[in-house]
Amino acid sequence: MGLGDRDLIKAACPLAGGGVNQGSTCGVVTGACLGLVLAASGDAGPEDPGRTAALYERLRDFTAWFRGGFGSTLCRERIGVDLANPRLVDNLLMGRMLTRCMSHIGPAAEYLATHAAAPLTARETAGARAGYCAEPVLEAIRERTGHADEGLERVSMALDGGIGLSGGLCGALAGAILALGSSMGYDPREIGLLSTLSATAASQSKRKIRAREDVWGIGITMARAFRREFGSLECRDISGRAFAGVDDLADCVGTSEVCARAIRWCSENAPRSDVL
Repeated sequence: MGLGDRDLIKAACPLAGGGVNQGSTCGVVTGACLGLVLAASGDAGPEDPGRTAALYERLRDFTAWFRGGFGSTLCRERIGVDLANPRLVDNLLMGRMLTRCMSHIGPAAEYLATHAAAPLTARETAGARAGYCAEPVLEAIRERTGHADEGLERVSMALDGGIGLSGGLCGALAGAILALGSSMGYDPREIGLLSTLSATAASQSKRKIRAREDVWGIGITMARAFRREFGSLECRDISGRAFAGVDDLADCVGTSEVCARAIRWCSENAPRSDVL
């Protein structure tokens, strides 16, 4: 897809903690969905709607598996703490990040190792395409700012339907956050563990959020504005829909005024060009 080995790691950085630490869709779920799309990048494309539909089905199967195994795909529900209003004693001293976050990475990675490389079997579809929610936002940002990331646009189908058709973090907002991460995010392998933890902790500093100094401050400001505008960060709340497959998603995006408004809002309110 034209992405470097670590480009997507950097771009996905602010999707951690349920989307810039707002407690929505778990970063493990988001990362796994992005991985599933990358793994299938040579096996599905716009010229093959049947396999594209199969890839959406693979994403939905993963998020359903994760929900069944761990109770929820939402960060705040899994760890019992709202990271948007954090209490460090809960997150760190009581070990919730280890017992309820880090411990789920292994099983998710095993799932990917088993399923990601399997060939896609084309599904009957009315004409599935890749890119309903996040891609139009990323495309609009690229056209407005000159920040060219066509590779991110192609992989962003992983974010559709509230991340892997799970109804979680709005795909349009996730696309805007992905664009922000592509420009301002960081790769933990490059900056090290301590710097990664320090940057994450600093994301909860009210001073940084107000001053919009970094990827977290800018992203949190945008996510909070989105919540004020739409009442929630979650697709299921905003659209009032659940998705059994890509046809349901296509129908929702094609007919829902609130989804169209969310895409427009994210396209227009994404960080300005001098940030991206």
